[in-house]
Amino acid sequence: MAAIAVAGVGMMMMCCSSSVAAMMMGGEEKEDPVVPKTTVKKKTPEQIKADEAKAALALVKADPNVTAEEVAAAQLVADNTQAAADAADADADADADAAAAAAALPGQVPGYLNAGKSYWKNIQNTPTPEDCRLEAAKEGITTFIHRNSTHGGLPNSCQLNVWSDKFAGNAEDTVHTQGCTYGGTPENGCTPWPSVMGYQVPGRVGVGDVMDVMNPNECIELGKEKGADVWGYRTKNHGTPASRNSCFFFTGTSAYAGDTNDKAHIVGCINGKDIRNGCA
Repeated sequence: MAAIAVAGVGMMMMCCSSSVAAMMMGGEEKEDPVVPKTTVKKKTPEQIKADEAKAALALVKADPNVTAEEVAAAQLVADNTQAAADAADADADADADAAAAAAALPGQVPGYLNAGKSYWKNIQNTPTPEDCRLEAAKEGITTFIHRNSTHGGLPNSCQLNVWSDKFAGNAEDTVHTQGCTYGGTPENGCTPWPSVMGYQVPGRVGVGDVMDVMNPNECIELGKEKGADVWGYRTKNHGTPASRNSCFFFTGTSAYAGDTNDKAHIVGCINGKDIRNGCA
């Protein structure tokens, strides 16, 4: 009888597990890429197996005709699966601790800002903020948002943004880390800073371009060589692929508030002042 009970539970578990697997395989993330779902901790696959083994053990013990050997065998399975679950949970906690430590690095703060305003793309399989920074540096992206292993929809992933305003961080956010790719800090502005999104500076006169520039900070030095007042950078969102990751330059220092709808350009003053104040 005990063997039949265990087998029956096993079949039920296999069916349930198959249904869960089918649900997990279907569909893709539809929510805002940086907004986590509920923060309820999910059970690991190892803990699910351990719970199933405990349920099977309870059924075996409830059988009036069970033998001591059958109880011992079911108990051993339950003990071993719970030990595996505990080990997996410890590994997950270690990953979370490592992510928290990485968030304390210079140029990084907990939380995120500008989730959609300057979005370029998401990248998967990036366990640490440093992985995000390296991916951003390959693309000429000045700022990034890392989601750690506890994110409800896109764990261990990055959102790469072409620009961000200043952001002091959010100490209560244990899921996200925002950082700078090429220098600066989110609190004081990721370099090149100060800068704004957009390019339509009033009275601008173009004085040339430089193509294939991955680090926007280089636009400042290149602009000095051209006698420019304003540097500009064409981001990964530029509509012309050949123009992406390139610098452009203007003379004229009229005040420009920027355009938060323009994800294709960022501009700033060669002298390091704020273009919103006319580089004064």
